[in-house]
Amino acid sequence: MEPKVATTLIPALRRLCGAPVADDTIELGLTEIERELEEIAEERGEPALGLTLPERLVFSRYELFELAARASSDVGAALHRLAPHLHARVPGVTASFGDRAFRARFPARARKPSRVL
Repeated sequence: MEPKVATTLIPALRRLCGAPVADDTIELGLTEIERELEEIAEERGEPALGLTLPERLVFSRYELFELAARASSDVGAALHRLAPHLHARVPGVTASFGDRAFRARFPARARKPSRVL
């Protein structure tokens, strides 16, 4: 059984789509989160949904990663700030941002993120 993670993304996305949302945070497995993101991207005809969500979603509360990203002056600054700590979200991954390039290494057994993420 896949472990569940707390997410504010799916409730915020459901709210954006006009669906009723009972709670701002829910616990889902990564497979469930990815499946829901892919389904919404397909239903809305938005293959680049993951790139447009940050400016469109409004959260009632933000997790540490979202706050750090939003406090950054641009995408490069956000990647520079978040890359060293990505392992906290994806165990085993190492990431860096420098020379305008983002690099992430996943261990062979790690689960790769979906296209939308």
